[in-house]
Amino acid sequence: MATDCIPQVTFEGEGFPKPVVAAVTFDAEREQFAVAAVLHPGNARAGLGARALLRQVLTKLRRAFPTATFRVRLDRGFASAKMFAFLEREAVVYVVAMAATRAWTSGPPADGQGAGDPVAP
Repeated sequence: MATDCIPQVTFEGEGFPKPVVAAVTFDAEREQFAVAAVLHPGNARAGLGARALLRQVLTKLRRAFPTATFRVRLDRGFASAKMFAFLEREAVVYVVAMAATRAWTSGPPADGQGAGDPVAP
């Protein structure tokens, strides 16, 4: 089972609201099921309220599917040190869509730390 948090921006510009939708897919199925949605002002940063939304969704999904492994997929606007720390504490598999940088394409850090570190394309 995968839990995806997918920002759906329907209009361009800061004056339009930005919906953030949490969707669930099961195993390899292509179909997604919306389980939560929040509407933010158009000038709000992408990650606003994302951890709280994920916390609520994961709590409910863990109650319903106690043996499931959860994968969280986020767009780059949600990437932050706080979000990564939250995902690590929640012990979920996560993928963040971000452009690769030179520092990230050179392999894992020398100290071997950093589960979930990016992989070069």
